[in-house]
Amino acid sequence: ERIGLLAKAEWQPNDDISGEIALSYNEYNDDERRDEQRYELGTGSGSNQPATIRNQTATSGVTDTGFNIIGIGRFTLDREIVSLRGNLDWQVSPDWSLDLRAVYSTAELSNPEVTESFQSDTSLGARYDTSTIFNIIDPLDPVTFFNPATYDFQNRGTLDRFAKDDIQEYAADLSWDAPAFENFTAKLGGLYRTGEKDEGFTFNRFVADSSFDYDLSRVVDNGLANVDYQGGYRFPNRISISASDSVFASEAFTQSANVVRGSVASEDVTAAYLSGQYKTDRWLLSGGVRVENTSFDGAPLNGETVSGDYTDVLPSVNLRYNLTDDIVLRAAASRTLGRPNLNLLMQGININVTENTI
Repeated sequence: ERIGLLAKAEWQPNDDISGEIALSYNEYNDDERRDEQRYELGTGSGSNQPATIRNQTATSGVTDTGFNIIGIGRFTLDREIVSLRGNLDWQVSPDWSLDLRAVYSTAELSNPEVTESFQSDTSLGARYDTSTIFNIIDPLDPVTFFNPATYDFQNRGTLDRFAKDDIQEYAADLSWDAPAFENFTAKLGGLYRTGEKDEGFTFNRFVADSSFDYDLSRVVDNGLANVDYQGGYRFPNRISISASDSVFASEAFTQSANVVRGSVASEDVTAAYLSGQYKTDRWLLSGGVRVENTSFDGAPLNGETVSGDYTDVLPSVNLRYNLTDDIVLRAAASRTLGRPNLNLLMQGININVTENTI
């Protein structure tokens, strides 16, 4: 779901002054569930292989060891962006004009996720066929394979990501159309921009206590058991979201993992610039110089703050010549600056400073 709103007010009391204020709001919401059924050959996940594959060909075979995993992932993404900007143009005199601009924007992201999985033991053998784009698994014992009580609860994970950005920018430009130089204009300006970024996540993993038995039969959802998906696949055993949430709220679970990460950073940019342009019927020459000072600081959660600043001089020149009505020659030279993203200022590492003894 996407929602966008825009409000704008314009003001012009006379021919020399005009201004506007604009407010925009954008919201994006995404809610997904992703069901998983994954069969693994052998007795371990990943690259482990069964000890024996019978009747093996290049694309098929039979394994007496294997296990199946039934999982679900629930993902929510909520993002909001608010922007407020205003500008004022003032023709101070026939030769002088002033342009003032201000922008404020804020953006927030919330991205919670919940995953859950159930797994059989490693005795579920199967015939497999990989000759088509969709691999086919034919269990040797389909009664046990499709029985929800075969699958024991493994773990439940919760991951909550967040991010927030705030940016303010203020700028002023003073332009001069030189009366003594008919084809020459000049501009003097300044800019100040400040930004802050806060982001992080919290991850928790939970396992069931030994005080109760928990298998897929308690939360099974057969609503799509007879629906064929691409390649002829089916999900006879899916996890019911409401049922699994009810079990998690009422039974005893142990937190087996907890990871909290976060960081905050800020950056301030102050710039001053001078530019000019000379134009004739065939020639256009423009150039200028910009001086920027950047200061920043940032730190990971509970980490040490790193800060610094740097100043750069950035000249540029552009030349254009209309060789004919159809051919234009251009030449340009400039020195530019690319700043790292704010999140790159917030990286950190954990160092174990415990003294080792022999």
